[in-house]
Amino acid sequence: IANTIDAEKLLTNEFHILQKLNKTNVTFLFPDIENFSNNCLFLTDISKNGIRFKKTNEIQLDALTSLYKTDNKIVKIKNWDYFLTLKKNFEKINNNRIPANIIRKLNILLSEISGDDKVELSFSHGDYTQWNMYKIGNQLGIYDWELASYERPKGFDYFHLIFQNNILVERKNWKDIEKEIVSNINGSFYKEIFKENEAELKKYLKWYLLINCMNYLDIYAAQKDWHIQINWLIAVWNEGLNTFLKKHKTDRELLIMDLFDAIHNHEYAALKFQNGLPETISLNSDIDLVLNKENNDFITSFFKNHALV
Repeated sequence: IANTIDAEKLLTNEFHILQKLNKTNVTFLFPDIENFSNNCLFLTDISKNGIRFKKTNEIQLDALTSLYKTDNKIVKIKNWDYFLTLKKNFEKINNNRIPANIIRKLNILLSEISGDDKVELSFSHGDYTQWNMYKIGNQLGIYDWELASYERPKGFDYFHLIFQNNILVERKNWKDIEKEIVSNINGSFYKEIFKENEAELKKYLKWYLLINCMNYLDIYAAQKDWHIQINWLIAVWNEGLNTFLKKHKTDRELLIMDLFDAIHNHEYAALKFQNGLPETISLNSDIDLVLNKENNDFITSFFKNHALV
């Protein structure tokens, strides 16, 4: 039931997406439309006898292959309206809660992109997560299609599935998430979408991080109150972005940037610290921080789990 203009748009999108899926030959199950009127969308229930997943499964990867085959195209960046809109909104973000260095990292990567660069887009669910699907017999049942789009880079749903479950449910760090991303490079899924090419997979991992960060940082900037999971997500995205910044920053510089982003919304004091960008501190200089005990334990955990340590 849509009770706002934005909700009405999402519901209408879900209605049209389900109509299109009804005309395609896909390997997964999805709800049927029973009625759509007065801002109310009535769908069939596909949860009967359904089993939830605890980790990434072959049946989910097969469904991703089917989604990819539904629709895909190659476009130039300058003609990719979805990306250009996200970038425009991202550039307008002005919120002190957003850590400064993740913004800087994204701007570095965005500055490398040319309007004549090409990207492959494919049909995506948009919120392809364990909590939006069931295993029903030998098939996958997927619901909540309101964020589905034909404008996201290929592989988006694959990366989203791994990131969301591992961060929000398993509470894993970037090192473990990166291992899982590359652990699935076999079978028809990897062959069909990434052409059995790890460089291709890494290229679209970069696109996932760019699109997802720009989208959600804009959303978070508009939210009055933040839940703790936002900090979890930003921390992992921050480390993931480091993978693509090695020609711009040393590991030490990236680690310092991530440290100051990690404590951005905590109370601390830096003793006799320079003005300017934190990572430009001399190699011979220490960073002396005054923290309370709770934050000290937090920072200790941060260093123990960071991929660059």
